[in-house]
Order: sequence, then C-alpha cells, then structure tokens
Amino acid sequence: MTEPILSRLRAKAGGDATLYAYGVLLYLFLYAPIVYLIIFSFNDATATTPPWRGFTLQWYRQVLQNVDLRVAFLNSASLGVMTAVISVTLGTLMAFAFRWRFRGKGFVFGLLLLPMLTPGIVLGVALTLLWRFFRLTPGLFSSTLVAHVIYTLPFAFLIVFTRLHRFDRSLEEAAMDLGADHIRTFRHVTFPLIRPGVIAAVIFAFTLSFDEFIRTFFVIGNENTLPMYVWSMIMTDSTPQTNAIGAIIVGLSLSWILLGTVFLRR
Repeated sequence: MTEPILSRLRAKAGGDATLYAYGVLLYLFLYAPIVYLIIFSFNDATATTPPWRGFTLQWYRQVLQNVDLRVAFLNSASLGVMTAVISVTLGTLMAFAFRWRFRGKGFVFGLLLLPMLTPGIVLGVALTLLWRFFRLTPGLFSSTLVAHVIYTLPFAFLIVFTRLHRFDRSLEEAAMDLGADHIRTFRHVTFPLIRPGVIAAVIFAFTLSFDEFIRTFFVIGNENTLPMYVWSMIMTDSTPQTNAIGAIIVGLSLSWILLGTVFLRR
C-alpha cells in the first residue's frame, strides 16, 4: 500500500520541480534582458557590454541634458496622449453602436479588428503612398497620428466593448424608469460601470503609441519620436546612454501602469 503512495508522491514532486524550473526559465527569458539593460546603464564604461568597470550616473546625466532627446520624448508623449484620446473616444462610440442590431454587424466587427492583423510595415507603406498621392507633407500630428490611431483603435474598441457588454442593461432601464433621461443614465449608471475599461483602454492605447516604431518609421517625416531617436543612436554611435534611456522608459512604463492600477482599484 505504501509503495504506490510513495511512487505518486515522487511523481508529484518531480512534476512540481519540472514546473518550477520551467517557470524560472520563462521569467529569465522574459526579464533577463531588461535586468541586464538596467544594470549596465550604471556601468562606468563607454561600451554597452561587459566587463563591469564601476558604478556611475554619468549616462543618466547625459540623457537628462540631451535637448534632442527631450524633444523626442515630448513628441512621443504628446502623440501618445492624442492617440489615446482619439482612439478611446472613437472606440467607446463604436462599442455603444454594437449594442444594437444592424445589417452587416459581423462584417463591420471584423473590419474594425483588421488593423490588429495587418503587419505594421504594410500599413506604413500604404499610408506613405496615400500621403504621396494627395501630395501631403508627412508629420507628427498628421500622418503619424493617423497611423497610430488606426493601430490602437481596435484595441481600445475591444477593451471598452468587453466591459460594456458585461454588465446588466436592466440597471440602465431601472434608472430611466425612475425618471432619468439618457444623458443622466449615462453619467450616473453606464459610465461608472465602464470607467475601468475606459481607463484601461487609455493606458493601453498610450503605451502602444509611445512605443510604436515600425509604422512611425514610414510616416514620421522630418520629426522624431523617442523610439526613432533611440534607433538612430543605436545605428550611429551606441553608448550606455541607450541603456539609461531604456531603464528610464521601463521605470516610466511601470509607474504609468501602477498609477492606472491604483486608480482602477479606487
């Protein structure tokens, strides 16, 4: 009786050990490059690779004093905010439209999600050709903004759509039965219920826009965003400044996500 039990215990222990090892390897695969980047952003050497020469903050000082880098960062932040506002506004309106039945609803739904499946290089080339056809000058808040909105809109739509179709619509009906009109019902019932989804969509759309490179590369024109600037640094003269920039971006991204999480919990 004891031998089968011991065999099962050994098998369970072996399975747990294998699962634990798999988890460790998976997290190493995901986060080791980020940890490496952060560690060597403090390395007192002109190379971005080992060996370790000592601790320094000079690369962070150079980053903060870099005027072109600050302009690129502000461009990315401004573009991300505008993209998030437009994408979430349009996505929310579209999500509301899908609460009613209409002809071709399934086709339109698939059409809205098509940019998620379209390779970035295809969209970038298509927008470049379109801008040339109309003889328009590409720029940060023209062609690049359009590209980012097209890219982020399906994600914003899906997030709000999922939240909007999860709560009981009888709550809205009860509010209107008690005398509230459509606007008051939206303000006091519908929007508080979908607000977590809207906030999540804003965070996600901003993050996608802030980090976007491929589509931006084709339609940016003569201006710069932070990913474009970092790419140009790596291609021309790679220094530990790129590690410092990466570490700062990681910190800002984590802070942004943490802030959104705290706000959603409240």
